[in-house]
Amino acid sequence: MQISNGVDIIDYPCEQWIDHDGNTYIFPQLPFLVKRGYSLVIPEPLHIPSFVTRRKGRKILAQYGLLPTVEAVVATLDVQGQIDYQDASTFDRTNPVLVYVTGQAGMTEEQVDAMFVEASTL
Repeated sequence: MQISNGVDIIDYPCEQWIDHDGNTYIFPQLPFLVKRGYSLVIPEPLHIPSFVTRRKGRKILAQYGLLPTVEAVVATLDVQGQIDYQDASTFDRTNPVLVYVTGQAGMTEEQVDAMFVEASTL
């Protein structure tokens, strides 16, 4: 975690966790530092694109060696599913075919999100 006093930003070894009710707990020494003018540095939330172009999506799959696996899963789909994948101009993160295919290819939601983020920068 990083903390700042408005001039300096320092890394502070801090345990932080969120319980099942959404309550955040922070290592007990942080209030001591806050009293001395330090505050948490809140990073910008990671933007996960909803869409990437087909070209970018295929390039990122190829980069990670997953394109043959994904295409093998697509080959098992019915004709409508194959059309949805093969003729799409963009890959929609929430498209049921994409969700199914990436799951069958062994990708977690976090991995797919990370690939969408990275693909958007290509």
